[in-house]
Amino acid sequence: MHLYRTRASALRRSLAALLRHQMPILEDVIPGRKGKFGLAEPSETKLTAWILQNLTLTWMECSSPGHVERAVVAVSMPPLNYTFASRGPYAKIMRRLRSELRADAMRKQHSVNAGIRTEDRPLG
Repeated sequence: MHLYRTRASALRRSLAALLRHQMPILEDVIPGRKGKFGLAEPSETKLTAWILQNLTLTWMECSSPGHVERAVVAVSMPPLNYTFASRGPYAKIMRRLRSELRADAMRKQHSVNAGIRTEDRPLG
């Protein structure tokens, strides 16, 4: 899931928000419902390439992964775990960054729909 679709992955949405200036993706952000957003295919591909080059994955087999994930997150409070680390030290920052990316994309989409060039109008 985390390797393919941003709309379905909190991790990918967090990474997109963090990397938006290093990896220009605003043109490709697709606002969704309930504060979520996705990316058009070119940016999905760029983000997947970044993940494969920069992140390491490990796993263990267990009968109830949800319980294990909650326990690990409770101890480590990883900044990109939006679901179970919502009270961690980085949660507010991550919420703000994700909200800003989605809001900027919505403004851009609205401007395009209204026939207004984004360069003529500040996003902030």
